[in-house]
Amino acid sequence: AAKGATKSKDEAKRAEVTARIQAIYTATEADVKKLLDGIDPKVDKAFDEGEAAARKTFETYVAAKMSAYKKDRYSGWLGGLRWAKDKLIGMPDKVNQFYEAGRELYLKEMDGVITRVANIVGDDLTAAKKRIAAGKTESAGYVKSLPTHLQKVGAEASKDINDKFEQLEDDVNSKQDAVVDTLATKYVDARKGLDDRIEELQAENKGLVDKAIGAIKAVIDTIRKLASMLMDTLARVAQVVGDIIKHPVRFLGNLID
Repeated sequence: AAKGATKSKDEAKRAEVTARIQAIYTATEADVKKLLDGIDPKVDKAFDEGEAAARKTFETYVAAKMSAYKKDRYSGWLGGLRWAKDKLIGMPDKVNQFYEAGRELYLKEMDGVITRVANIVGDDLTAAKKRIAAGKTESAGYVKSLPTHLQKVGAEASKDINDKFEQLEDDVNSKQDAVVDTLATKYVDARKGLDDRIEELQAENKGLVDKAIGAIKAVIDTIRKLASMLMDTLARVAQVVGDIIKHPVRFLGNLID
């Protein structure tokens, strides 16, 4: 009876060791997951706010430059003639310098935005890696503190947990790659949005002649596309007619089906 009781007590102690090491990993995993899950909202918030501020800088700069340019250009006794000329054939190419300079300001501010976002990501990923390292250290320290007769049990349990810790480190590295891809996509989309905005502003400064020419070109392009589509359709129809002539019985069978 005493021997059986000792055996049961020993098995319970072994189970306790395994459970303790598992608990260390579980706590580490929860903390790391919380850190990783919190990165995306922080990145989105920092990027969106920074991009909005950079866009505002662009808009403010271009509006101020354009306002000052128009005020100077349309002042004086020749101002009315210049205004009529601009309405007819569009504003001088000089105004494009405002867009280029505004774009440079935007990109410069976006560099700062990317740096701030990168710092946020770097801090959280570093914190996650440190937490993993702390969990591994705690697990190893616990195994080392065990009595001699439980060292083997602790070592075996620790080996299994270390594999999980390595997987957790892989998850952190994967998160880093995912965030980099997401951030790159957001940056490219934002820059394209700015270029679209510049094209929109340039279109507003076109004169009536430029707009008319653009409309005519659009009509011509549409006609050309329609002609190309029609020719392509006719070519395919001609091929089908040839197939029908070659295989009339098969055609009739398909038609009936």
